[in-house]
Amino acid sequence: MIFPNIERIEDVLPHIEGKPEFVVAEREGFTVINYMVAFDTTFPDIPDLEAKFLYIDEFDSRCEAYEHAMMLRECRGLMFDREGKLISRPYAKFFNINEREETQDHRFDLSGDDWIALEKLDGSFIRPVRIDGLIRLCTKMGITEQSHQAEDFLEGLEDEQKDNYFKFFESYVDHFTPVFEFCSRKNQVVIDYPEDALVLTAMRHNRTGEYIRYKTLRLIASVFKIPLVEPLGGNEFGPDVTAKSMVDVVRQWLGVEGVVLRFDDGRMVKIKALDYCEKHGAKDALLLEKNLLRFYLAGKLDDYIPLLDDQFRARVDEYIGAVTNGIESTVWQAESTFRGVMNCYETRKDRAVYINTKVDPLYRSLIFSMMDGKDTRKTIISKLLANTGSQTQVDEMRPLIGGAKWA
Repeated sequence: MIFPNIERIEDVLPHIEGKPEFVVAEREGFTVINYMVAFDTTFPDIPDLEAKFLYIDEFDSRCEAYEHAMMLRECRGLMFDREGKLISRPYAKFFNINEREETQDHRFDLSGDDWIALEKLDGSFIRPVRIDGLIRLCTKMGITEQSHQAEDFLEGLEDEQKDNYFKFFESYVDHFTPVFEFCSRKNQVVIDYPEDALVLTAMRHNRTGEYIRYKTLRLIASVFKIPLVEPLGGNEFGPDVTAKSMVDVVRQWLGVEGVVLRFDDGRMVKIKALDYCEKHGAKDALLLEKNLLRFYLAGKLDDYIPLLDDQFRARVDEYIGAVTNGIESTVWQAESTFRGVMNCYETRKDRAVYINTKVDPLYRSLIFSMMDGKDTRKTIISKLLANTGSQTQVDEMRPLIGGAKWA
């Protein structure tokens, strides 16, 4: 698999121009590029470059389409410093088996020794990044509540264990992106992890995107004495394992999310246990708008999409598209109101009086949060998430999603 070289933010921006599902979020000291929702057109198929073409211009066109498709898949938490230089490149977007044409089980050859099936941990994605000289733990959107929890976990370790992590970070973080999963009851999804753990799952070269092979990763983890994700399956897959037979086995497992089938050339595909998917909700849960909205806002909707029939997925895509546009409109309105208040009134007291008497009650807390320096979009999403406990709450928040309705 050929990954695109990325050195600066300018390498990426042309590929996401005009695609509202991608966000370029500026933070203190860094910028993040991430996708917020995946429509059918968000991640186009990768063209075949091995076929022989009659005309060189057709081959060139295929190469351009390949680079564009691959670059879009990289927009899953890319981080850039103040000058626009790439500083972190986590997993590229990859899919569930049989979710797309390219991930049909017959396309994966398991007759060689170039693959491994690793446990898919059910926690929060975490990666160390050097920001303004300091190494911080970040999620896909940068420094968040979940990354603070992971940092607190590290601080609570015994000195030797903590030193092992930071020696590892210092050795690799400037040229590679180590990817961890933070498993904790503080942020439980489905699987219960009684003890907090920060587990290494992968490492990529920042510029080339190349994944470090698992055998090498195991050696590195052993040297620094840090936990590493383990293979699953053992003899359960049998001597003549195929991707299809692996799917049949994994789907019957209990108490785990599933596996990531990983190849030495960087290809990856997810195989989920049915028990996990059922517990995670699937279609029945998505019939309720409050659940659908919550899963989308929490970034968990991708787990459900492969389980949906085409007609139901089309309905989901239409609703999520409307919600996305509605949130963007709310961001614009809130920021416009905020600028007006800040320009017209000098003291916080005068601003507060105006907000409490003139601003729509639904927007008041947003404007006050912006006055405290909080990010507009993040504040809106947090407000929406806090009001997905019942359909009544969702109805009250509907103006913030542009009036979008789940039908």
